This record gives sequence, structure tokens and C-alpha cells, in this order.
Amino acid sequence: MAVTRCGNFGVLGFANGMITKFNMQSGKERGVFKLDAGKNAIGESIHTSEVTGLGVDLLNRTLVSSSKDRTVKLWDFYRCKLLKTY
Repeated sequence: MAVTRCGNFGVLGFANGMITKFNMQSGKERGVFKLDAGKNAIGESIHTSEVTGLGVDLLNRTLVSSSKDRTVKLWDFYRCKLLKTY
């Protein structure tokens, strides 16, 4: 789990590889991080294994996620879209 510096958003990573963003006050979901549909990834998990780490930059622009699948991914925080995989 990660909480933005402003305290407005929380981000949860799950054992199945999915990542969701939610509002800390209301508890309502504000987005699910998804792979680009243009890459034939519809319905696939974000990571193929358990999410082990999450972090959000100071300006709430980028989310970094790591997983037991040995990848680190950079995400557009507001659009919930994948930017880069390492």
C-alpha cells in the first residue's frame, strides 16, 4: 500500500497483480491501473505475480510498482495507464 503525500489517495497492490487507487476520505475507488488495450493485454493482470512495492512521486504524477514477477512499472497516476516497464 502507498498513500500520496497530500493524503488524498491510497493505492493498493494485490497478490493477483492488480493495483487500485482510492480516495482516503470516502473510501471510493478512483481507478484501476490497466495495461494498454492496444497491446492485446485486455483482461490481463497488471503484474503476473504479487505486488511487492508501491510509491507515488511528490506531485502525484507517477506511480511506481514492483512485483515478484521481477518487473518495475511506471504508471501515469491520474490516467492509470502504463508508461514503462523495466
